[in-house]
Amino acid sequence: MPWRAALMPAPVLFMLGHQSAFNRGVASVGGSRIQEHRYVDVGRYVDRALPRNAVVFCLQHGGSIRYYSGRLTVRTDQFDDRGLASAFTWLRAHGYRPFVVLDDWELPGRRPATWRLLARRNPPDGVSVYDPSGDGQAAVDPPTTIEPATDRDCSAPRPLFVR
Repeated sequence: MPWRAALMPAPVLFMLGHQSAFNRGVASVGGSRIQEHRYVDVGRYVDRALPRNAVVFCLQHGGSIRYYSGRLTVRTDQFDDRGLASAFTWLRAHGYRPFVVLDDWELPGRRPATWRLLARRNPPDGVSVYDPSGDGQAAVDPPTTIEPATDRDCSAPRPLFVR
């Protein structure tokens, strides 16, 4: 009977050790740490590349873009195409610059041909950053590649920009 009491903590200790390794990213399932770091990478890109008066239309990346860049965010799923175009026009008239960030799974039926691709994080976790300026011109330079970060740092939040 005393040996049972001695073995009782073994499964708990095993699970704690496994969870600790998982949290360090050593044993992450399917590279989830790297894949989920896309939120940090895209947020940092928006912070360094888009103007302070940017308003970013997005769905999946709304919270992380606001956290890591301090830019205002608006959910794309709240607008049909006509409403989205009206929102872009209103924002420009009031001194803001609209941009759109979409994961690959959000793209079908959402990206008009006039949007310029500014940056891209490639699959398996593809994310695109667009300028919907409506000028219809293709970007002169190729889109910037948003590289996966090599660090694990999830920086402090940026202050929210409000005009």
